[in-house]
Parts: sequence; structure tokens; C-alpha cells
Amino acid sequence: MQDSLQLSGEILETIRSLVKLITKSSQRSKDFYESADKIFHLDVRKKLNLHMQVRWNSTYEMVDNVLYYKNVFVYLASTNSPLKPYVPMEEEWEKVMVIHKFLKLFYKATCI
Repeated sequence: MQDSLQLSGEILETIRSLVKLITKSSQRSKDFYESADKIFHLDVRKKLNLHMQVRWNSTYEMVDNVLYYKNVFVYLASTNSPLKPYVPMEEEWEKVMVIHKFLKLFYKATCI
């Protein structure tokens, strides 16, 4: 699993940086969750968390949460220029979805 994640390192690093950017600033985090709630009507109890690199299942959870909030990220990037360089382009989001599907199989298997 770790070897497979190494191959996805660049896009995972992009996702990690994006999550860090949101979670390390209380104002940015507040704005993010307010947008998610008020504009996209998402359940904001689902929180963004950085993964622990030695636990691949936490990588799955990080990717899962980022995909849940994808539209919020895209929206904020279009309105907030400092965030824009950190938000993946559409082809990168496709890679994230592939990684998510791959990790989901293993995540479900370990939960069983």
C-alpha cells in the first residue's frame, strides 16, 4: 500500500498542502466551513484532517473528506486568489478520484 501511495505522491502532496492551508488558519477554516454550510448545504461536522503518512487508512479519510468538499474548494479558489494555487485543476481532481477508489477498496476490506 505504501509503495502505491508513493506513486501518487505529487497529487497527495497537493491535497495535503490544501488541507494544511485551511486547517492551520482559524479564519480560513471558519470561512471554509461557512461556505460549505451556507452555499453548498453540506454537513460541516465532517472535518478536514491531515493524514498520518504511516497510516494509509488516514490517507483514505483525508482524500475522502477533500472530495466531499471539492465544490467548496473550487468555489473559494475562484473568489480567493491566495487559495487558488493550492486547489487542484480538474485533471488533478480526476487523479484524486482514482486514488480514492483504490484506497476505498482497502479501507472497506480492513473495516470488515
